[in-house]
Amino acid sequence: MRRPRELQLCLQACFVALVVSVTASAAFAQNERELCAKSTGDAAIAACDKVIAGNPKDADAFSNRGFTWSAKGDQDKAIADFNEALKLNPKHARALSNRGVAWNRKGDHDKAIADSTEAIKINKRYAKAYNNRGVAFIRKKEFDKAIADLNESIKLNPKDASAYFNRGNALEMKGSLSDALADFKKFAELSPSDTDGPQAVTRLEQKIKGGGR
Repeated sequence: MRRPRELQLCLQACFVALVVSVTASAAFAQNERELCAKSTGDAAIAACDKVIAGNPKDADAFSNRGFTWSAKGDQDKAIADFNEALKLNPKHARALSNRGVAWNRKGDHDKAIADSTEAIKINKRYAKAYNNRGVAFIRKKEFDKAIADLNESIKLNPKDASAYFNRGNALEMKGSLSDALADFKKFAELSPSDTDGPQAVTRLEQKIKGGGR
């Protein structure tokens, strides 16, 4: 027996509405994931909150929210989110490396080094983890170790301006002023909008002219 024409039309319309609704929901969820991963500040946190509410097992969302909390200065919330990301995925190298940054910002450089080292064990080509560990070694005044890590970071990612700046700091503190100046110039070249570069170049040039004083 054929369905009445009205029933067929209703079924077709309901199916189309369901497809549209599912597609819109998927698009919304994808948009929130992208905002969580790529946005900054409160907008990123709000997006990550929504992603986590929809999927409490999303390690990336916890890691991304932790990154934003750390950037906003709340290291305790950041570490809590990184802990959750690592509970869900113990091999999450980015969460480990960024938790190391949060420990660094809290002044616990040994924990920062430990987390960065674990991230490197997971991904030996993770340039940012070498960079982050290098910063921790600078804070501990272990300049040779810092420079070795920053050398590796630059080798893996020659376009990361921050690695040149950090290596410049380590070299300056070690007394290698000409090499430090070269790194600060490279940083200024790669990050022309950042005023730290020209300021560091000027400072080093004056220091070199003054005989290192």
